[in-house]
Amino acid sequence: MRPEDEIEVPVSLSMDPYAGAWGTNQAAHLLRRTLFGPTFQQIQDAVALGMNDAVDQLLTLVQIGRAHV
Repeated sequence: MRPEDEIEVPVSLSMDPYAGAWGTNQAAHLLRRTLFGPTFQQIQDAVALGMNDAVDQLLTLVQIGRAHV
């Protein structure tokens, strides 16, 4: 098959959603990979939120006001 004949598959269709366990170990792993030294409270909060909401929270940008100079 030539490269120009290949059909591009969107990434969202090429991977199965994670369906495994979501607990302290998984939340700690996610936060260690995305934060600098997550606290035990942050890990517990991520467990309580659930996987999807924890990931959404990590990916949500927080708008910071402009400093008055």
